[in-house]
Amino acid sequence: IEELMCTAIEELHIRWHELGMFADETSAFVSSVLEAPNDVSLEAVERERRRVDEILMSAKDILILIKRVGEIENEKVQYEVTIADSSRLLSKKRSAQESLNEERQRKVIEKELP
Repeated sequence: IEELMCTAIEELHIRWHELGMFADETSAFVSSVLEAPNDVSLEAVERERRRVDEILMSAKDILILIKRVGEIENEKVQYEVTIADSSRLLSKKRSAQESLNEERQRKVIEKELP
């Protein structure tokens, strides 16, 4: 059981490190686990492992969401650029159409003049 406990605590240390927790933050837990009876210790270590795993999964989920938000923002920028380009082209087309209409009207008026 001691070997199992040491392995479990080593695994916890790895997970704590992934969370950015330092030894001074976890030493009280380790001390209490080492002083407690084996069955209580194993249960406490298992609870802590589940707690840390939940935090790590939540952190991973948050990172996935942050990445997705970034992708959506990039898509929005691309959409806005496309719309702006389309609007600019449409504006140019309207301007060209208006110029053509004005030219036609001018020719009609010139034909009517003596």
